Amino acid sequence: MRAKIMILPGCLALLAAAFTVNGQTPGPSAIPGGAPPALALVILYDGSGSMADKVPNLSGEMTPKYKLANNAVSTIAQKMENYCTNKHVTIDAGLLFFTQAKVKVGIPFQQFQAKSFENWADNFKSPVGGTPLGEGIKEANKMLALSHAVKKHI
Repeated sequence: MRAKIMILPGCLALLAAAFTVNGQTPGPSAIPGGAPPALALVILYDGSGSMADKVPNLSGEMTPKYKLANNAVSTIAQKMENYCTNKHVTIDAGLLFFTQAKVKVGIPFQQFQAKSFENWADNFKSPVGGTPLGEGIKEANKMLALSHAVKKHI
């Protein structure tokens, strides 16, 4: 696995580590039939207790980190929707998050629908617990193995 750190403008609180998954044997796509998806993506969201801490937002106003991360998820969803529309492609996508020191499925791995990501971000308001990052990456890899996409990202 090769890791790249991505900085998302306006999303300083979001841990934006993208891992390109190489060498995985493609499994069945999240949605059977049709052309393979252009890419597969799993967002790994930090919903641990430290995300309740406040940091300055772009305007300098102290804002809980989870609110900045929620905004980042919505922004990513909008950009992915634009990509799908403009390129006439599909994306397999899901969202995992940490809460109560456990990895949970926020959005099941499926054909991407922006509204499901935006709704999830609008409703996440309870950061608590530790940060099982390693377990999150393992679970994200399991999701990605379900896709026929050549490009797979966490």
